[in-house]
Amino acid sequence: MGNYEKALEFLKQKYSESEYFKRKPWSMEYRINHSIRTANIGRYIAKCEGMNEEALAIGCLLHDISYALDFTCKEDIINHGRTSAKMVRPFLQELGYSEELINNICYGIAIHVDDKADFEGTLNPFSYSIVASDNIDRYDTYRIYDNMEHIHFDKISIDEQIAYVTKMLRQLKKAKLVNFMTKTANDLWQDKIAFQIKNVSSEPLAVLGATYSQDKKPSLTVLLSDELVERGMNATQIVRDAAKEIQGGGGGQPFFAQAGGKKLDGLNSAMDKLMALFA
Repeated sequence: MGNYEKALEFLKQKYSESEYFKRKPWSMEYRINHSIRTANIGRYIAKCEGMNEEALAIGCLLHDISYALDFTCKEDIINHGRTSAKMVRPFLQELGYSEELINNICYGIAIHVDDKADFEGTLNPFSYSIVASDNIDRYDTYRIYDNMEHIHFDKISIDEQIAYVTKMLRQLKKAKLVNFMTKTANDLWQDKIAFQIKNVSSEPLAVLGATYSQDKKPSLTVLLSDELVERGMNATQIVRDAAKEIQGGGGGQPFFAQAGGKKLDGLNSAMDKLMALFA
């Protein structure tokens, strides 16, 4: 068994022993998938930048391992990067990594929430690539739509939806300026959030959502700016066409529409069809 496989086993063991995840098994599935996606991003960055691929992938994989603990307050969540670093260090020592490499990995894990560590470390392209990989996945289309599902976007009022989207756009505009210290990470970052921003302020905007419920029923959401509607685009027509991929149907208004279906494995195809309209 290779070191990455050992790390994945270590992560799954901690999560399977977690009382929190025993109460919320769907949350464990999401957290594992996020960790693996982040590790894959980290490995790609490392490969392109000539870094230690295995070590960076392991650091990315284990960056959220403290979610196995029961967080009792907001402070626990803010500190989860530093807590994860403490949990990971003994495991990395068992792998036989050098202290310098271990410290770089743990530093990247520790700072990934709020850029703060509780031990001495160096901010370098390797350690910051753990932060970059987490953020690249966190601002990816899938993750944003997962967050929309978490707040029950389809059940809140239109005004609340618009307020949420407006806030998200402000965050994305600020996020666009982040520098992750490597060309590869920066290129990935810009590619990921470019889809989220269809220009800003008075320029045309489309927000597309693809989610699924706990019972695995897929749903789609399309929100268009007034300018796109004036150009002749219709959210209801768009969402109904895409809903064919999930064997469903929907409706709404020219600027906002939703659709539900029953074919979960068609969700990616539906999202591809929506994205193609705004490429």
